[in-house]
Amino acid sequence: MSNKNSTKTAFGRLVLAAALAALPILTACGGNQEQKAPQIQTVEVHLKDGAIQMPASLPSGPTTFEVVNEGNQALSLEIEGPAGQKEVPSVQPGQSASVDMNLDPGTYRVHTPENLEMVIALNVTPS
Repeated sequence: MSNKNSTKTAFGRLVLAAALAALPILTACGGNQEQKAPQIQTVEVHLKDGAIQMPASLPSGPTTFEVVNEGNQALSLEIEGPAGQKEVPSVQPGQSASVDMNLDPGTYRVHTPENLEMVIALNVTPS
C-alpha cells in the first residue's frame, strides 16, 4: 500500500504543480472583464461680443458643452457634424446651459442661429 499511496501523492503533487503553473495564464486570458466607462469631458463655450470662444480641437468621445452667455442678448448654440446635431436652446445673458454629445472624429460647425457671424469650426480627433 505504501507504493500506491506514494503514487497517489506524487500524482497529486503533479496536478497541483500544473494547476499553479497554469494559474497566471488563465488569469491573463480571462482577465478582468470589467471595462471602464469612457470619461466624459466638459468643455466651456463662451458666447460674447459676437464671438464663440471655445477650444478649436477636442478628442472624440462623450462631451458636455457648458454654454455661458456673456453677451447682451439671448443666444442659442447649435453643434453640427459627423455625430449629428445638438442644440442648446436660448440662453439668457449672464446665464448658462449645457448639452451632452458623443463626438465622433471629424469637423463640426458650431454656431448661433441669431447671429450668422458667430460660427467656428471644431476639429474632433480620434481619442
